Amino acid sequence: MRQNFGVFCGDELVTVFSGYEKDDYFEITRFVIKIGVGFEYNIIDAFLKHIDKNKSIIISFDRRFTSLNQPLLTDVGFEFVGGTEPKQHDNGL
Repeated sequence: MRQNFGVFCGDELVTVFSGYEKDDYFEITRFVIKIGVGFEYNIIDAFLKHIDKNKSIIISFDRRFTSLNQPLLTDVGFEFVGGTEPKQHDNGL
């Protein structure tokens, strides 16, 4: 089942992520943060209170835009367990 989480600052959506809950894990498929707003920890805390604590959490990043060292996630208790090498994407042109 797809679930979405968001944080508003006034009328503006500043942090959002969504994902799918599976039988034994939750996969976060989108995680977007407006730079400089500072609500990223709020959304992670709310998410962690909402999900089944017995499930694993999988987060995938597009490494063209991020690094393997994501301090935001390790600061709140996530553990980096591995990564894959970047792959060449063919945009069909």
